[in-house]
Amino acid sequence: MIKIIFWGTSKFAENILESLLKNDSFEVVVVITQPDKPVGRKKEITPPLVKQIAESHDVTVFQPEKLDKDFENKLKNFKIDTSIDVSIVASYGKIIPKAVLDIPVHGSINVHGSLLPKYRGASPIQTVIVNGEKKTGVTIIQMDAGMDTGEILEQKELTISADDNYETLLEKLSKLGAEMLDDILPVLTAGKIKSIKQDDTKATYTKILQSGDYEIDWNKTAEKIDNFVRGMFPNAYGGVRCGDESIRVKILGVEVGTSPRGVISQRADITQIRQYQNGTLFGCDKKLFVVCGRDEILEIKKIQVAGKNIMSGKDFLNGRADVELITRNS
Repeated sequence: MIKIIFWGTSKFAENILESLLKNDSFEVVVVITQPDKPVGRKKEITPPLVKQIAESHDVTVFQPEKLDKDFENKLKNFKIDTSIDVSIVASYGKIIPKAVLDIPVHGSINVHGSLLPKYRGASPIQTVIVNGEKKTGVTIIQMDAGMDTGEILEQKELTISADDNYETLLEKLSKLGAEMLDDILPVLTAGKIKSIKQDDTKATYTKILQSGDYEIDWNKTAEKIDNFVRGMFPNAYGGVRCGDESIRVKILGVEVGTSPRGVISQRADITQIRQYQNGTLFGCDKKLFVVCGRDEILEIKKIQVAGKNIMSGKDFLNGRADVELITRNS
């Protein structure tokens, strides 16, 4: 049986952990995840779901504040009667010291949601969608001291669908990563795996996302805003104009090229539209639209005003008398 230390915190990690726990060939000896944190408006202290999954399977959980020498010694002395074969890291959220990575017999491997060396770093899944990429994938690497720089053990591609958002693509990638682990762990622990060095000249990097990174720029084209809303789902927000009022809303779904025929085109050159500033909402044929860059428009399918429930564009339009309406020409 292959004995595993698992490191992870996010949704990406949850799916991979559950898959490992279901495989009778693997034993997850300990799970290491981030400390419990305040969540929601009431700031209730909440454990990562990774922790809850582990505890439901009677697996020991560590939540270190610091990955210092004391923790290194604690990990080395844990289950001292048995050797650990490998550490698996999947979206843990902190840099792990090389001394800790080297504790298992076969070191540590990372399940990364991109086609390395492209999109190293903290937000590869969001960034590939925002950038309009047509494919991505999962790369499993042997970890070293760098950020996602280790040698590649396995890599598989995945097509990004036009309607994929961050959550749907994450789900697909985490399932793919879990399947890949099932295949390579026996080969790795048998000492038969072959690795390939990354071409660092082709590397690109993604960053840790801050709240301001989720703000929509209405001066961009309809296609780029569509990519942004899907990539930053469900957190993309922007200031929009309703008549004379400016309000902040979350945008959870848009559609390009559904303009009412005869009045608005995707590249709208109609005087009725050009009079609006980018970021202005208007209604036509019982649908909600927003003006964006290059005189283009987007249909808003799902929207959420701060403190309110998510609603369809149509329902928002019905509840706002200050959104200007355009009548479609016959």
